[in-house]
Amino acid sequence: QARAYEQQADVFAVSINGAFPNADIAEVGTSVTVTAQGDLSRHAAFASRLADDIWACRNQAINHYHTVAQAAAICRDYRSEGRGPIIVADYADNPGGGAYGDSTHLLAALLEAGVRDACFGPMVDPQTVQQLQRHVPGDKVQIRLGGKTDPRFGGTPLDLKCTLVSLH
Repeated sequence: QARAYEQQADVFAVSINGAFPNADIAEVGTSVTVTAQGDLSRHAAFASRLADDIWACRNQAINHYHTVAQAAAICRDYRSEGRGPIIVADYADNPGGGAYGDSTHLLAALLEAGVRDACFGPMVDPQTVQQLQRHVPGDKVQIRLGGKTDPRFGGTPLDLKCTLVSLH
């Protein structure tokens, strides 16, 4: 509907912000913005109708959720086919929604599945950051990553032997 509405001569853009459902405040819900000229009440009415439609359809999930082992296997197979990159979001461990940001279950599953040539992050772990700041790029370092805030949620720390690539 948004793309079709944008085809009108007096409409420049229709922006839909999908919101941040893990936040615990109403003000970060879905929003619709129409950038246009001319009959602004008509454009406002369209934005309201579209927002109402989004709300009415909120329970029609289009996401497919997997266990961490299933997600890791999908990533491994996808990458082994020479495809990529692939982005996997650990939506449950998002600090923006109040989570700790140091969950290790997904990273452990990726490592167990043999996923290579990947980037994982962010990981909120100040202790490991302090440890790595005592090293220089190229150093082989034994770290205990993540899972420190409350290992009952998201997993225990991972003992890893790593090569420090850079400090930023």
